[in-house]
Amino acid sequence: MNARHAIAASLLLVGLGLGVAAGLAALPLFAVGVLNDTEPVIIAFFAAGGVCWLGLLLRPAPAPLAHPLALAPLALGLWSLLTAPWALFPVTTILGPPQSGEGALWSLCAAGAAAAALALRDHPRLWRGLLLWCAVIAAAQALLSIGNNPHLRHLGLPIEAGALYGYNDYLAYFVPALAALAASHSCARGLAAGLWASAAAALLIAQNGAAIGFSLVLLPAALLLARRAPAAALSPGVHRRWRRMAAAATLLPPLALYGAIHHSELLAAVESLRSRQVLHGVLTASLWDAPWAWLHGHGWGHFADYLARNLDAAGVRLVDTDWRDVAIDQFHSHHRLLEALFAGGLPAAVLSALTLLLIPLCAAPQRLWSATAFALFVAALDGLWFQTPGTVFALALAGIALTRADCAPPRHARLFTRPAVASVITAALALTLLAGAGAAYDSAQRMAALAQRLEAPDARLTAPPPTRAAPVALTRLVARLADAATPPSAAQRAWLRQLDAGDSLPLHIALINVYARLALRPASPAEALTEGEAAHWRRLTLETLDLAPARLDLAAIHLNWLIAQHATQQMTPLLARMAARAPQHPVTLWFEGIRGLDSPLAQTRQQALAALRQSLARGVERYMAVDAQLKRLLAD
Repeated sequence: MNARHAIAASLLLVGLGLGVAAGLAALPLFAVGVLNDTEPVIIAFFAAGGVCWLGLLLRPAPAPLAHPLALAPLALGLWSLLTAPWALFPVTTILGPPQSGEGALWSLCAAGAAAAALALRDHPRLWRGLLLWCAVIAAAQALLSIGNNPHLRHLGLPIEAGALYGYNDYLAYFVPALAALAASHSCARGLAAGLWASAAAALLIAQNGAAIGFSLVLLPAALLLARRAPAAALSPGVHRRWRRMAAAATLLPPLALYGAIHHSELLAAVESLRSRQVLHGVLTASLWDAPWAWLHGHGWGHFADYLARNLDAAGVRLVDTDWRDVAIDQFHSHHRLLEALFAGGLPAAVLSALTLLLIPLCAAPQRLWSATAFALFVAALDGLWFQTPGTVFALALAGIALTRADCAPPRHARLFTRPAVASVITAALALTLLAGAGAAYDSAQRMAALAQRLEAPDARLTAPPPTRAAPVALTRLVARLADAATPPSAAQRAWLRQLDAGDSLPLHIALINVYARLALRPASPAEALTEGEAAHWRRLTLETLDLAPARLDLAAIHLNWLIAQHATQQMTPLLARMAARAPQHPVTLWFEGIRGLDSPLAQTRQQALAALRQSLARGVERYMAVDAQLKRLLAD
């Protein structure tokens, strides 16, 4: 092995090892950013992908870009970069939201992981070392997550809840990955036992009922078929037909789960599935809301904006809500194909499906059943949950372990096999991901510094950063001020007045919540809302009508405050906008009726009463609280 080859192999090993261990960056030791348990993981993930591409660049042989398992996520990442300008927040589409990092660079990392794994698979010692590393890292993450599992806390281990994340379900993705690696022919018996043990630990501690069910069905079936009907014994023609059938079958779990959850009233009685109905519904309501949305989508990482926009369309009460998870920081639809369709249009959905469909299609002859079980398992999990950066590299290693290295690429992709073309693409991808890691780190540091200044009692705050740069982090900081035990300080309030919420509906809502708290629950007269703050609140409320015409519950908060302040004349601009946007909406009818009651004309007062009764009949109580005595008066 010459020096260049050794350096390349070392970089590939470091990149893959860092990617597999990226989930451990959630430890407090590595905290950075406002979301300091997820942002370090994303930074490590991007850096690992960049190192993998750098190692591929230095290999004497061209990078295996044309292998289908690398080509599909690469195409998805490039398509996501191409469509980013059409998103509300292009930077978020590229870097992904700070809770997960699922964006254009995510797919480029997955492609780099697959290509790097393919390059190292022919080095037995390095490959076995990677498999052992996967087992160790998965076991470590499972152990560090024990504190989140109420059934295992009695063991008395000194591990607090939330040592990594506040949830364990993501560990379920390690189960098919480790099982596939254990079943691969390149795995020695002792190493296979370690991988199976780590998979069992991840399954036990994840406490993911769906993963347990899939494990009980798919893993024994794959092992039984491998013994009773070895795929290697099949004729080439039969093997080819089975591969195609298995590939088509990987589409069944996400489609069946979506159909069952979204259209079954029986499943709605299960709280977790009812929650997924809502998460699916808020995206479905906006899938085709623009002429070309089917082609370019709405951008990765925009789920929270459309969740806030479409809660009403998903059937959620907006006051005294009947949805248990409304207060949780939701950032994903819990359905990968739906998320891809929404984020990048039909091309992204097709490419996302291909990343799994290609695994059984390219399966090695002796690993067909394992590849099928792996693809079905991951597809089923993707229909109910979401991946994290800490599991992507393990899944990529598993996919490569199950497939043929010589799986033929499409004809138009053979251009990537030319050394000059492969080198240019590989260099560009390495620079892009390393720059992405640097940009994510810089943004996290800036927002962490801002958070520290905001929390200081004698804070000297400069103008807020542009909303488009970090909408999620800014929303989180404003929400902290709204939820704090004490009202915001004078410096914090001055900073809030300068904040332009831009196109971010969650940031609008967070600011409205701050002003509503100051207006409706002032700790003292000195802390009551100022005229400038009231004007900012009014402007924010008007802007929400443009961003989310159905969210009139937000306008109701401001209008009720104006009524309490005996300032009904200030209701006119807001009511005019509401009447133009949604004249028959129950909230519009309610406040038109309230204003009409002050009229000196008897006919106008009668029309106002009719509007109030019509508003009640149309369900205004889904959007705002109505006084019981007033309801009785209107009923008479």
